[in-house]
Amino acid sequence: MGIPYDDVIDKVHMSGDNSGLSHLHLVTKQDLTNIARDFSIHTGAQLSANDADSVAAWVELQRVDG
Repeated sequence: MGIPYDDVIDKVHMSGDNSGLSHLHLVTKQDLTNIARDFSIHTGAQLSANDADSVAAWVELQRVDG
């Protein structure tokens, strides 16, 4: 949706603390690439300049296509 993988990874890594670490906190760029592939998420497509509108449009497309 226009959010760089590095930003996603940084946010996920910062969300954990020593007592609450899980496999999620070990996510890599390859993991995100695989998720995008498996769920047919086209990372280069931006449906709107506003991220919230873009996500809402993507969700609607998934409902229609799914």
